[in-house]
Amino acid sequence: MITPKLLVRRRIKENAGFQWKALRQAVDWTVALYIVIPALFFAGLQYYTWISSPPDWFAFIPFPLCAFVLFLYVCSGKLRFFLENADQLILLQHPHWIRELRRTGLIYSLTKQFLLTALLMALLAPFLIRIFSVNVPYVVWLGIFTFLSKWNLQLIQKWLDSRYPGLRNLWLHIVWFVIFCAVYISVSYWLLPIQPLALLISLVLVLTGQILWRSKVGDLRTIQQDIKSDYEAKMLLAGFILAYSVPARPKSSRKRPFLFRSSNRLFKKRTSVNGLAEAGIKLFFRNRSSVMLYIQLVSVCSFAMLTLPDPMKWVLWLAAAFLLASMVKLAAKETRSGPLLGMFPWKDGVIREAARKSVGLAVIPGFAVISAVMGAALFSWWGALLLLPVGGMFAYWAAGVLTMFEK
Repeated sequence: MITPKLLVRRRIKENAGFQWKALRQAVDWTVALYIVIPALFFAGLQYYTWISSPPDWFAFIPFPLCAFVLFLYVCSGKLRFFLENADQLILLQHPHWIRELRRTGLIYSLTKQFLLTALLMALLAPFLIRIFSVNVPYVVWLGIFTFLSKWNLQLIQKWLDSRYPGLRNLWLHIVWFVIFCAVYISVSYWLLPIQPLALLISLVLVLTGQILWRSKVGDLRTIQQDIKSDYEAKMLLAGFILAYSVPARPKSSRKRPFLFRSSNRLFKKRTSVNGLAEAGIKLFFRNRSSVMLYIQLVSVCSFAMLTLPDPMKWVLWLAAAFLLASMVKLAAKETRSGPLLGMFPWKDGVIREAARKSVGLAVIPGFAVISAVMGAALFSWWGALLLLPVGGMFAYWAAGVLTMFEK
């Protein structure tokens, strides 16, 4: 007789087989022999070299930057419940089955996250001890704090998704990301070195995690959201492989766009270049995924400006302009390949000029924020005012360089 635990075990095996088949589609024996194995060998060799004789530039890495990288790991990954669409027909009549499936899925997800966190901290431990002069107990407490933070944060995100759909959900995620990031870095730097406080914080996180666990297991209103989330997590690897092997059709516009919902024309003069550039800008900012990636990239670069040494700030400032422009350029290229814009026979040079204008104008707001943060970090408030126009002009120039050969 089948039980919820047996059902979850079977689905875990099926998921492992599916992921293995998807991986085999991209990594056959030739790729593994000539690319993957040599890459792992040289990565291990480089890791050993860094441990035995750390390079001088390691001394310029501030601890908040390291903690921020760990926080990005905390925000990654998804919880799995191994629910499927057909479960809505049968399991809704047996709520205890749904609870058991969720409980077993949570145990699987947290066990997997615990092992990944332990592996990550084992790899980082030599660097943390040698660079920041911390002891082994601190590294252990940091790993425990990272795992418990990941547990709580993912359950809180599930709770927000179930209570606040739509645009409010997006803003709450952004606010929660900023608050939790500040708390995580502060606790890691100031409180975890004190072992009694580290123990107290861990106990509090275990208690809140248990409360969120019970709330999630007993909530029967979010089955459809869990099924959708499970499907997205299952198809993550396969989707990543297909994205680089099969040309993807641009997504259709939302009924209610994310931004520019009822905007007028952006350019007074109506030309082919302005029309195509306006379409590219609006389609980019109306896409929630593109905007979220844009905001995340700007946030990471802005935070790095507050923590990196002064010479590296300028290096990151130059790289961030081209990085943002490359991201916007890729989204604009997908837009131009859509069924509507592809119908028109554009003249020579129109696409190039439109790409330069749309990418440049889309990059300016985000790069202006990065420039202002760097200016304030280097030269106080007058530096922020000075680098705002300079950053805008440089971002537009970087977009022109990257779109120089567009056809």
